[in-house]
Amino acid sequence: MPTCVDAILDQRQSRARHHGVSSLESGHTTRRGPRPYSFRTPGTKRFPCPEPPIGTPRRSTLTTIRPIWFLCVLLTACWALPAGAAGVSCHCFRDRSFDAASPAAVDPYVLATTQNSLLAATFGIPKKAVVQAKMTGADGGRLWVSQFLARSSGRSAEALLEARGKAVSWADALKQAQVEMPAALTPASQSDAALAAAVVDQVLATRLGASAEVLGSLRAAGASDAEVIAATYLGLRAGKPSVALLDAVRAGAATWGSILEASGLPADQIEDDLVRRLH
Repeated sequence: MPTCVDAILDQRQSRARHHGVSSLESGHTTRRGPRPYSFRTPGTKRFPCPEPPIGTPRRSTLTTIRPIWFLCVLLTACWALPAGAAGVSCHCFRDRSFDAASPAAVDPYVLATTQNSLLAATFGIPKKAVVQAKMTGADGGRLWVSQFLARSSGRSAEALLEARGKAVSWADALKQAQVEMPAALTPASQSDAALAAAVVDQVLATRLGASAEVLGSLRAAGASDAEVIAATYLGLRAGKPSVALLDAVRAGAATWGSILEASGLPADQIEDDLVRRLH
């Protein structure tokens, strides 16, 4: 028995032939005649349907719902991601300039942009690429190590990162990739965190002139890679010992933002200043 849908389709095809519709491909039709068609449901009056300008293709239902479907999938993925998910680093900083009323508000941005800018400038990669990698789950320490090893081995950083993802450690990854671990990094090669710290310290020593004694003191105080980089860089700008700056921040007597502000550099110019110092 014919259904309502069959009747509607027969009605549309009949009217398409009557009004000179040129094609019915992929749910699109192009009208050649001026007369609109109408749609009537059982038990109702005939209501004319609004027509687009002549020659305008009709949009199929699939074309209409595809953007909505994609948006739903995207939102679902965002909601499913736990806050502070492991491996994902958010770089959507609300405070990017120093505010005396809230001197510590800019500190996360100062720490992140100083580290990202140093990584990018040292290895000649766009800072945007570093930020995007971290925001999509890349580990910051592995980025440092992969770039350092790529420069010393001639392999690509991407290939080394892929090898590390398939291995239990950097030492195992390099063994499988037939890449020799640099002698300066061998003592720290059994731990990803220690290896990343060794790479950061090597860069700070060779590119910003930090002494092994100062770097050792910062590490002994429990400073993270980002804090060691910020203390070293701001120590150069402020002309003060890096360890003293770290102590002041830890004691609440200063913030990274207030130290940067006192040195006369806006936070959004850190990258340009670091590039000048490295080159």
